[in-house]
Amino acid sequence: MSAPVAIVTGAAAGLGAAIAERLAEDFGTLLLLDIEEAALADTAARLESLGVDRCPLGR
Repeated sequence: MSAPVAIVTGAAAGLGAAIAERLAEDFGTLLLLDIEEAALADTAARLESLGVDRCPLGR
């Protein structure tokens, strides 16, 4: 059985980033989406430092 994956849109900042951080507690892998690629990379790096596998996607 594979681990569950959470998909978070608007994950670069604000509510989307907060949701991603909360879901990181329950899911081993997050698929992060946002049009703000630089901010998304920052969020992804922060989550990765917490031990989360992530696959950030820009546009």
